[in-house]
Amino acid sequence: MIAIFLYLTIIQISMQSCSITLIATRHKENGQCTSNALFHIIEQIAPDVIFEEVPPSKFDALYRGLLQDSLETHTIKRYLEKQPISHVPVDADIDEITDTFTKSDYNVMVNIFGRDSSEYRNLYGQRQLIAYEKGFAYLNSNDWTLLSKRLDMLEEQIIKRFDNEELTQRYNAWLNILDLRDNEMISNIYKYVNANKCENGLFLVGVEHRRQIIDKIQEFEIKHHSKLDWNFDYFKR
Repeated sequence: MIAIFLYLTIIQISMQSCSITLIATRHKENGQCTSNALFHIIEQIAPDVIFEEVPPSKFDALYRGLLQDSLETHTIKRYLEKQPISHVPVDADIDEITDTFTKSDYNVMVNIFGRDSSEYRNLYGQRQLIAYEKGFAYLNSNDWTLLSKRLDMLEEQIIKRFDNEELTQRYNAWLNILDLRDNEMISNIYKYVNANKCENGLFLVGVEHRRQIIDKIQEFEIKHHSKLDWNFDYFKR
């Protein structure tokens, strides 16, 4: 019993020594969210490992040039040419057809929300415009989070008001897939840190995941008695 306790204590101390910075990103260049801007951020952080929002099944093909790069993978490739480091796929392997249809459904829903609510349409447009002008700093700000929370509330209100079974199912399917992916990414990061040396990690993830992942990390650490030194406020330095 004492040996088990000591083993768990050693693991926890080892994990606490690993600092991980979470940077919310966009998957395509847009305004100030550019590859050069992201490259500069990676340079400043100088990680020894990058955790990527990429499923393991696509990882090799992406880095062999067989699949189209996202903003993140394009920038990571540039950085690896300068500084070879570990980079790890941590996303869930979602069925390609399911993933495509779910994203398409969400785009349809956003259009429905915008047509139904002028407040939703205006706030969504405002958020996009500020992100275009201010870039990654805005994606990782409390202002983005507050605006996103309001948009989520409006979505739920619109869904309830429509009382349409198909629309509700589409919306819930989108939320369920986000939830599954968030949980998988968090779990895979902790598994990696538990099995490998890591002093300064970087987690690049799409901005739509940021708020939920921050909340889920706190829940995960309580449930699994694990602790990492997370930095969610890189731009407040």
